[in-house]
Amino acid sequence: MAYNTPPTKSVGDPFTAAEFNTYIRDNFAASATDNFATKGDLFVATGANAGAALPAAYNHYLLESTGLGAALQWTCTAPQCRVYRTTAQSIADNSLTEISFDAEDADTDSFFPGSGTTVTIPNVAFGSGLYLVSGYGVFAGHATDAKLRQIGLYISGAYIHSAFVQDADGNDTGVSFSYCVSIVATTTLRMVVKQISGGALNFSGANFAVIRIR
Repeated sequence: MAYNTPPTKSVGDPFTAAEFNTYIRDNFAASATDNFATKGDLFVATGANAGAALPAAYNHYLLESTGLGAALQWTCTAPQCRVYRTTAQSIADNSLTEISFDAEDADTDSFFPGSGTTVTIPNVAFGSGLYLVSGYGVFAGHATDAKLRQIGLYISGAYIHSAFVQDADGNDTGVSFSYCVSIVATTTLRMVVKQISGGALNFSGANFAVIRIR
């Protein structure tokens, strides 16, 4: 129900039952308290001199504008996923290799099927957006010093981003990357690694995280 702007009255002007119903009763009915259905509801404008209750949302939802002069809506916790590998993966010499994950500890919208190499941006209302993508793992030490250790990101099959380090004088060598990218729903993401040591090396502690930040 819309708000009705009361008329200006002068001394001696009558105040009719119709005016009472329009400017008092109906305006109260258009007000916040008369629109609330339950605890936690918010009263928001739906247009000029008009408003309605926005029902309370679930825990961790955020109030978000759909644009200047547009509606307010509840947005779920930022779409996010973190997957990891519970065992070491053997990485062949001088070969770009996709990491296969077997566990996850965060997944708001079924990014990950439970095992495999692929994380997929969900095809949900808040799937597409700006994402922070990061990855980490540790190559086993090797006696051959000053050789390549590499970690990178595939987006929809294309090699997008990578970070390079040299092995740490025969010690275990950690590699990581962090990349901010705008991604649309159904895009696939994979973490890849490479090493040059003359033989296979184990890669352990692998984890891969994707979170929508805008």
